[in-house]
Amino acid sequence: MNEPTKTQTILIDLQESSNAKNFKDEANLIHYREFERAKRWIEHRIDHIDSQREAGVRMADTISIFGSRGSGKTTFLLSLVKRYENHPDLAAIRVIDPTLIEEKGHIFLTILTQIKKLVKNHRSLNCCDRIEHPDHLKEKCWEQKLQELAAGLPTIDGVTRSINESDWQDAQYIMKKGLTSVQAAFELEERFNRFLDMSLEIIGKKGILLAFDDVDIDFTRGWPVLETLRKYLTSPRIITVISGDLKLFSKAIRKMQWKNFGKALLKNEGEDLKKMEEYNSLVTEMESQYLQKVLKPERRIHLNSIYEKICIAKADIRIKGFPGSPGNAPKPITEFYRNYLETFGIRNRYQAESYIQFLESLPIRTQIQLLNQPGALNDPLGESNNLLSPFMSDLLEKRVDIDLAINNPKLITSVTLQLLIREKDLATGYQLQPTTTDNSLNNSYMALTMLLSRRSRDTPYLLFDFMLKIAYMQNLWGSLSQPNRTQGTIEGLCQHAGVYQERVLRDIMGSTIAYMESALGTDTIVGSIPLPAFQYSRRTPDAKGRFDIVFRNAEHYQQVLAYLPLSLSQYPHKNEVIRNFSIYTLLSTIGEFAEKIRLNDMKRGIVELSQVRTYPMLSFGLGAKEELGSRLIDQFELSENDNSDTIIQAFRSWIDAYGQVAAVAPHMLGKIATRFYFSLKNMMTDDGLESIDNLGDLFHMQIIAFMNTVLIEDIRENNEEIAGLNINNTRLDERIFVQNLKVAQRETIRQTSFSRWMLACPLLLMYLRRESNDQYYELLKTYISDPAEQTEKLIKRSIHKQLKQVLLKESKISRNPANADDMPKKPKFRSTKAFERMAVIEALIEAGASFNLFRIGTSVKETQQMNETIRRKYTSLFEEKELTSEQIRDFRKYLNGSGSNLPIVARWKQHQ
Repeated sequence: MNEPTKTQTILIDLQESSNAKNFKDEANLIHYREFERAKRWIEHRIDHIDSQREAGVRMADTISIFGSRGSGKTTFLLSLVKRYENHPDLAAIRVIDPTLIEEKGHIFLTILTQIKKLVKNHRSLNCCDRIEHPDHLKEKCWEQKLQELAAGLPTIDGVTRSINESDWQDAQYIMKKGLTSVQAAFELEERFNRFLDMSLEIIGKKGILLAFDDVDIDFTRGWPVLETLRKYLTSPRIITVISGDLKLFSKAIRKMQWKNFGKALLKNEGEDLKKMEEYNSLVTEMESQYLQKVLKPERRIHLNSIYEKICIAKADIRIKGFPGSPGNAPKPITEFYRNYLETFGIRNRYQAESYIQFLESLPIRTQIQLLNQPGALNDPLGESNNLLSPFMSDLLEKRVDIDLAINNPKLITSVTLQLLIREKDLATGYQLQPTTTDNSLNNSYMALTMLLSRRSRDTPYLLFDFMLKIAYMQNLWGSLSQPNRTQGTIEGLCQHAGVYQERVLRDIMGSTIAYMESALGTDTIVGSIPLPAFQYSRRTPDAKGRFDIVFRNAEHYQQVLAYLPLSLSQYPHKNEVIRNFSIYTLLSTIGEFAEKIRLNDMKRGIVELSQVRTYPMLSFGLGAKEELGSRLIDQFELSENDNSDTIIQAFRSWIDAYGQVAAVAPHMLGKIATRFYFSLKNMMTDDGLESIDNLGDLFHMQIIAFMNTVLIEDIRENNEEIAGLNINNTRLDERIFVQNLKVAQRETIRQTSFSRWMLACPLLLMYLRRESNDQYYELLKTYISDPAEQTEKLIKRSIHKQLKQVLLKESKISRNPANADDMPKKPKFRSTKAFERMAVIEALIEAGASFNLFRIGTSVKETQQMNETIRRKYTSLFEEKELTSEQIRDFRKYLNGSGSNLPIVARWKQHQ
């Protein structure tokens, strides 16, 4: 009989779907098609019971219902048994759950009890106990059959004790008890069938329906069920249905097959003779044959996911009863999920499809739990546990400290990053999209997506925290994992920067830049602009183009803005620092300012965060110094009338406007951060970069690149078709940004509240160039959420003109010490001090010297040639007029002796 081809419409009422139950309206069963298939098989068995009895067929025709936990197996069985409760030819026994049977109860005894109960109920109802009743003699016969059957029950494994050796020593026992018990056990199947026939004859039925649920949960209970099916439930008059997870059935069977071999055999032949693979193959073969015999493939039903039913069976599945939904009208589940995901910021139809596929592929029980949670974004903060409860087991399996994440929102990203690194999925999983092949990991990603989106509605700090701690770390991982990179790991970076601690985000960025300076050496860090040396000594005349000179007499608010993106990286073994002006440091400061506004601590916070700290670099051979807390400008107090109040007031207004921003999903933040990273990378390698010789214009273009990135991803997230949007990254002009601003202001573009808010950030506007021919400026004023006069006021206070006076050319060719009066000398090649020798090694590696020049020569002539090469190429690196043979000999002995234990020397050797 062919499957029905008409479209199936299923209504899921969330108010009535919390617990497993039978459905009176079978058409509303999610597994309706599978239910119809099971009914056809049962009806076919009923029609052929008599002919199969006469032929003496030994049946092994169990209908098996396979599905994962929560897939609806219990509801399926309950509804199936309910369907045959009043069938004229079939007696349906209520669903038997082996896990609910007492410890000493055997499943075969449970079946006998239920059949006996059917007969007793029939006798009581029809008064068969009376002597004058025509069936009274039949009842006596039935009781006799039951007694005969009972004689063989003690020999069933797990029912009672078996006959032990002492019993067999008693001849009288053997004759009267032992042999009788053995014979009864041998005839147990036959006696059970006779008892069953008599029972069905009394109640007037052709057959009996037995359904077993959750057989796979407990191996100790599941195995006896399978063995009972194989040994005893073989009558054509018994129709058995069993449910479980096929993978767990497989494991239960394999466990028993391994047990059959015995420890001695596995030890002597498997381990000692190394034949475990052979035994594994035997177990696999026996497991396959056992399953095919007891649970025939042609009688298996697999309960598909909702996603498969929609895509393959074209089912129309609708949801009703969502908490807080207006009108409570049924809605297609895909549309329902699409609206549900929008509350978490997942609005792009293409992106949403992967989430919808994931959600619709979840076990039905999980989906019901998930959908029964109210709108999520309107819950009070304490409801996060309920929001995540459907995924709690998976979070625990993946060792996610969810309590920490829920109770301390600032550590959600740290907990998430730990998961990504532990699962080695930072490169592809940083957007937390549930698209991996690991179900538990997908569930964890979905849970963290919802939690991050929910928390970021109340804590805008998390937007920047996610972009910097997770997405930016993923970008840096790409640099650290290049094949030719020998120093630095993502694990080391996270530890050095204190990413897993509740640390100030700006300090994390400072330590991150210092670590990358150590790992990358002379390579440029994307997004970090190295500056020339500062001038501190009053004896040194002012040097034009120096950062500190430009801002020495500036207003306080200008100094604040100038120093916010600045951090210093301190070399570990010499008095030298690298000055980095980084937009990532600025973004981390914006995040911290958001927290200061929330804590009403902005006045003090702006002073603290504008102080420049030095952060220790690493020498991968010797370790790092302790973090330094020195500041390069004096602390200052802001008066009430200080112009810095402009920043505070503008920032407070900006944070207040965040309440109007729609929810933001982590995947969009990840896309923004990655697009921005590569935009900066292209900018820093652009040939035209040589034309920018000042900090102001370069930083202006980096902020424009960030704004353009935010604009592109926000438009794409909220709109399906965007004609004219230029998804290329900006380079060294604003033309692409201008084009995209024009697109964003079309009436057909859906609201992009996130980019309108982000582009209005005062700490971005106050670094931008404002000139009469700037086309982007007028478009920006009309697009962002702040009033145009507020934007103009902020940009008028921009420090771009001052930053433009800071020259960059020197920073591209040299990294000078912080204090010109304390200019460090070149390392002494002849020194025996550890830090001096480390400086010599670093200088040689940086200059590209081959370690082979410092190996022990095989002859005097070869050694002389190597020494001459060393003198000719590398003398200028050191504080020596010449390198003597004795100095080179001593240093060569050091490198090949005690110095060879240094990791940096080992890596130097390996990469020659």
